[in-house]
Amino acid sequence: MQQVIAWQPRLYSFILSLTGNPNEAEDVLQNANLVLLQEQKAFQYTASFSAWAMKIAYHQVLHHRTSNARARRRFDDILLDQLAAGFANLDCEPAAELLALHDCTIQLSPVERELLDLRYAGSSVRAIAEKLGRTIGSVSQTLYRIRVKLAACVKKALIAEHHNEP
Repeated sequence: MQQVIAWQPRLYSFILSLTGNPNEAEDVLQNANLVLLQEQKAFQYTASFSAWAMKIAYHQVLHHRTSNARARRRFDDILLDQLAAGFANLDCEPAAELLALHDCTIQLSPVERELLDLRYAGSSVRAIAEKLGRTIGSVSQTLYRIRVKLAACVKKALIAEHHNEP
């Protein structure tokens, strides 16, 4: 369970790279998490957790593509296989910085998370301002403050982790 939690940012990135859509990636990640939890007894602890989790995520992407065949496909099957193979070769644990960022992002208010989600899902600052009925300057300033807040939180978490190491 701890590994599933620790791997959430990496699995999301992997799935997002294959779907190209943050909303679809979140749906696929939830399905992958269900399978990971249902199949945890089948996982052999001598095997690589990352390879096992990525394989399940990949199959969930394929299942999503099949069940949503009418939706516009962003990548053909050959490219999808190549992207998945590239990620599978990266058999490393999620970076401490990424895990800290994930934890810090969870601590943001729902409004702050929504703003970040909009921005990093590809919306321009102008589009966000129009959607929220705010000025471009206001949105830019709020995003800046959120980034500063996240940077401070990550730095604090990394220092705390460093002090807790044996």
